[in-house]
Amino acid sequence: MPDTAVRPDPTRERQAALTEADRAWRRAGVRARDRATLARELEAELIGAQDDARPVRAVLGEDPAATARQWAEERGLTGRALRLGLLLPIALLGVLAGSTVTLVDLGVGFTTGHGSGHAAVVLTVWATSVVLAVLLAALGCWAALARLGDPRAAGTAGWVAGLLPLGGGVAAVAGAVTAATQHFSVRAETFVAVGVVVLAVLAGTVVLARLLAVRLVRREDPTG
Repeated sequence: MPDTAVRPDPTRERQAALTEADRAWRRAGVRARDRATLARELEAELIGAQDDARPVRAVLGEDPAATARQWAEERGLTGRALRLGLLLPIALLGVLAGSTVTLVDLGVGFTTGHGSGHAAVVLTVWATSVVLAVLLAALGCWAALARLGDPRAAGTAGWVAGLLPLGGGVAAVAGAVTAATQHFSVRAETFVAVGVVVLAVLAGTVVLARLLAVRLVRREDPTG
């Protein structure tokens, strides 16, 4: 009697396994070129297994995502991706949220020429805003990376917390210089120019923090 059982398509089954593995590598922060290398090796093993009439789970086990991640971890390939598309919005939003009161105070003072009150009160508000902005940015970066299982989550948060006060100071000076070049005009163009400069400096600070967080991993890679 002929065998009429429906057999899974080997190519489709192999592609599904590769897709799941790639998703696991992305979550673990494996760089694109390393993912490509791992994918080629995995595909070769899967083809070999299928040629020997063995199932995909013979290579990847019952939990393909966990096995794929373990492979990357054993080679020290996790936590290398910069993930700037994730970190930059989170960090900048954290800074913006923490600095809201100070930004409003600066905006009022800039447009009206009048301060918001006693110097001690203003300095206290500004100092509190700085601390809150740094905490929100660092915690936001840590939470986002930790949720993905990025092994550099804590290191990145630490560098963000350490560098943001310095970056904020540089951003403030750069913003003041930009405003001065516009003769401290209250036109919209001046606010836009200052905002762009400040955001660029803060974004550069976050990029530097992430680079420093992953630098040790990359130094261990002889291929670089």
